[in-house]
Order: sequence, then structure tokens, then C-alpha cells
Amino acid sequence: MSDRDAPTLHAPRRSGATGDTFGVRTGSRLHFGLLDTVAPFGGVGVMIDEPATVIVTGTAHRLMCDETLRPRVLPIAQRLAHQLGQAEPVACRIKLTQAPPRHTGFGSGTQFALAVAETIARMAGYDADQQQLALQVAGRGLRSAVGIHGYFAGGLICERSDGASELNPISQRIELPKTWRVGLFLPREPRTLVSGSTETEHFTRLAPASSRRREALERLLF
Repeated sequence: MSDRDAPTLHAPRRSGATGDTFGVRTGSRLHFGLLDTVAPFGGVGVMIDEPATVIVTGTAHRLMCDETLRPRVLPIAQRLAHQLGQAEPVACRIKLTQAPPRHTGFGSGTQFALAVAETIARMAGYDADQQQLALQVAGRGLRSAVGIHGYFAGGLICERSDGASELNPISQRIELPKTWRVGLFLPREPRTLVSGSTETEHFTRLAPASSRRREALERLLF
């Protein structure tokens, strides 16, 4: 991997409305670990520019997208319609023009959901706050808030898990130097991917962290 091609640590970017379209380009979230295996979790991670997720949404007479994306797009559009008090999803065409491989540690599900939620909301003229967009529309943040905060702000993010907030707040955020690069190493051989209900089941089998271990991790981070 050349230095030019190596992923950088910049904040995500959004394009303004151009004619009848609105686009979002967001990077990937690398998660460095959770503070606990049970709610409210907490942890640390960083956003990188590549691999990127790019969503472009334009006008249409009904909700339209590639059929392979529909199972992921429709629930988001329906939740937004509920927020708007509408019976039908916002009429628009959603295109995914670039995306990282799924279920490989890039947090692509969260970035996709947030980008779709934001672009549809912008097309509808709906000004949702970040937490509402993430929780009520995108339906993310069940275990980690790093990818959500990273989507809006970028950088290296530590989230504190005090259990008092619906979405874990940022405890510390560091804007890393633009000259820094990240090396990504992926296995060549196919792997069994763990996601969805299988991933949830795996988490339920894990014992909570001891108070001693949790305190040690918090001392390292905070």
C-alpha cells in the first residue's frame, strides 16, 4: 500500500444539495475495544477516510433503491416517515455508489444507516438533531456510539458509559494529524461472518467485566 493510498484520519465529508440531489461521503470506523460486554458498554475507536461509504439521494415519485439495498433502506425510511407523521416513506431515489465490505470491522452498517437517514431527511427538509437521527431514524447505537459520533465529527473518540444517556456521550475526542496513516490487513481466505442475531447471541454468552477490569480500562482511557 502506497502512502498516497493509505487510509487517513480526516473527518467525514458531506456534499451540499446540488440541484435535486444530496450526497454523503463517510469513512470507516475502526473499533479498538469495549469497556464492557453488557450495556451501556463504552469504548474507543477512530474514523478513517477509506474505505468510504457514499450515498447519493435524488428526487423520485416514490422510494426507490436497488433491490439488494431495500431490506436495509426501507426500515430507515419507515422510521423517518413515522417521525414526520407520514403514512408513506419520503419519495426519493437512493444510490449506494461506494461501500466497504460488510461485517469486516469497518462499522459499515452504522455509516450506511446514518448516511441514508441523513440524505432522506435532507430531501424531506427535516432538521433532526444528531441523536434523534441516529437512534430514532437510523436505529443505531445499541452497543457502541463511536461510529455515530465519528460519523458527525471524525477523529479518535472515547465514549463514556455512565448509563445516564440514551446514547453514550463523548468523553474525549482527539483530532489526529492529517499526515497520519493507517495500515489495514485483511485475511485472504474467506471467513465465517458474524452479524445480526448471531452476533447478539454471542454477546449474550459473554460475562460482564469485573469492576476491577473496568476500572483499569477506564484509567487507561480517561
